[in-house]
Amino acid sequence: MDCEKIYVSCEYGKNKASGSLFKLVKSEYYGKTIIHVGDNIHSDKEMAEKNGFATCVYPNVNHNVKLYRPFDMSYLIGSAYRGIISNCLYNGTSVYGMEYEYGFIYGGLFVVGYCNFIHEYCKKNNIGKILFLSRDGDILKQAYTRLYPNDNTAYVYWSRKAATKLMAMENKHDYFRRFIYHKINQNYTIREILHSMELDFLLVELDDWKDIWLTWIKELEKNSKQLALKQLDEENINNEKKIKRVKKIKQDFSQQKLLSQRKSSFIDLKPDDELTDKNGFLLRRFIEAKWEKVKKHMNLRQKQLKYIIMRC
Repeated sequence: MDCEKIYVSCEYGKNKASGSLFKLVKSEYYGKTIIHVGDNIHSDKEMAEKNGFATCVYPNVNHNVKLYRPFDMSYLIGSAYRGIISNCLYNGTSVYGMEYEYGFIYGGLFVVGYCNFIHEYCKKNNIGKILFLSRDGDILKQAYTRLYPNDNTAYVYWSRKAATKLMAMENKHDYFRRFIYHKINQNYTIREILHSMELDFLLVELDDWKDIWLTWIKELEKNSKQLALKQLDEENINNEKKIKRVKKIKQDFSQQKLLSQRKSSFIDLKPDDELTDKNGFLLRRFIEAKWEKVKKHMNLRQKQLKYIIMRC
């Protein structure tokens, strides 16, 4: 589209907000119909219409996306970055999915920072080759190769389950999440779950569960009683009420009542029981009670894997 003339505020010493720039344009195009397009309600609509212009106002991208941007940048870099985001994603020509927008706005920042961390770490520790593991490592490798094309890198097919097992000592929650919580109420038996976790040796030790559970429950009962008495001490009530409350607490935590509650609440763990929302957490408690044995087993598996890799 050819431009007949461009009006820049600073060159004329006039602006849209005061209406002075509109007056100048109107005087030079007297008698012609002019449509002004802009995104500012005051400057581009109210002042333009006040000076006889037709208007076409579109949503201001800064207003629409202001809440969803990172602002912990320097003024100059942040301004340029936000300008890129607005012009690419919110210029009105296309509509993108939530995942694409999230990756465009935040993903690039994290990827560049993470790649820089990897690069510096490898230089400092004299690491000669970097392996990016499937599948999440694919986009990282593409970015890393662009940033550091001279580094020795490779993309390696890798099982997430294998990674979860190898990292169980460092990230216990993810280990239980993937192998227990994700399998609840899906017709898997405890035997199958332990096998998938490579913890078959614990099957013969499931008979220990009742003693483990009892030790755990007794500790919970003790803590609950102490908490109840502590809360009672902190309440501002007269002695008569306090004596009644103490008596009630003692009744609630009497040996006879606790034994009855334990009997009704105990859930056993048998190899062929299905994993459900009722025993999933208990299976985790059992494995955690055997964690020293699990650690020894995992350490042995890591050494075996390291040996295999070295041989390759």
